[in-house]
Parts: sequence; C-alpha cells; structure tokens
Amino acid sequence: MKVVVRIERLVLDTFADQPGEPARLRAALESELARLASDSRAADWRSRATPVVRAPNVRTARGDTPESSGQRIAEGVYAGILGRR
Repeated sequence: MKVVVRIERLVLDTFADQPGEPARLRAALESELARLASDSRAADWRSRATPVVRAPNVRTARGDTPESSGQRIAEGVYAGILGRR
C-alpha cells in the first residue's frame, strides 16, 4: 500500500533557518510520519482519502533540534489525520 501525504503549507514562526536545517526538519517529519502511518491505529485512515487535515498548533522550545521539531510536527499532523486536536 502506498500512502501519499502532501503538505501544501507549513508555517514555522521563529524557527532558525540555518544552512541544512530545513532539510533535516523535512527528513525528520517524513520519517516520523512514515513510522506513525505504519502503526495499527492508522489503518482506519490509510484506506480513505483525507482532503484537508487541520493539525493542532505545535510548540517547539528554544534549542530544539530540527529533528525534534520535525517529530513534533509529524505528531501534530498525525493527530489531525485521526481527528484529534
């Protein structure tokens, strides 16, 4: 089964944009979403299209790495897919 998640807009307020950080954040987000999508609780949404997902706001702390921020963002997207806010 192939799952496609397309994020059209991701707003990152006050996130440091150091060289390489956007790629690290994107990789972490993709990796965590793939892990979450493989979870048995995700079977319900994998079988249907979800045109719009409203994910809850995700807060990051000063000093968070792009990897930890990507993981938190993925968890927020996952919560939105499952209908949790």
